[in-house]
Amino acid sequence: MHQNRISRTASSLLLAAAILSGTAGCATHSDADAWPAKVVPSDQLRLAEPLRMKMPRRSSNDPMPNGTTVLRLHVDEQGTVRKTSLATSSGSAILDSAAAQAFNSARFVPYREAGTAVAVTTLMPVNVKASSQCRGFSPLDC
Repeated sequence: MHQNRISRTASSLLLAAAILSGTAGCATHSDADAWPAKVVPSDQLRLAEPLRMKMPRRSSNDPMPNGTTVLRLHVDEQGTVRKTSLATSSGSAILDSAAAQAFNSARFVPYREAGTAVAVTTLMPVNVKASSQCRGFSPLDC
């Protein structure tokens, strides 16, 4: 009887995890929400235009966040970032948020395979080191 209870509990936990992760199938889930199956290293993508990150600070005395954030990006066939998610935090919510916002509006040169543009998923590291030019009041561009 104890073994049955453990088995039922484990099954319930697995089902709950599948539902929460979206693998159990959901009527509202669409292919538009799916991450592209093609995964490429971030060095295989090139930005089509310069990336600008804005990090707000309350005052010039607030320290600039430093660190590396890793974002998961869905880049479509046109090079537009369709969605982002935080893969690894820098330890700074401000830096993580600023990186995600910057990449939400980023444009890449479309990734091509055999001459055809394809949607891709990549893990994009964003390394920020504060410099002397990162002084002043918000919003702060570095």
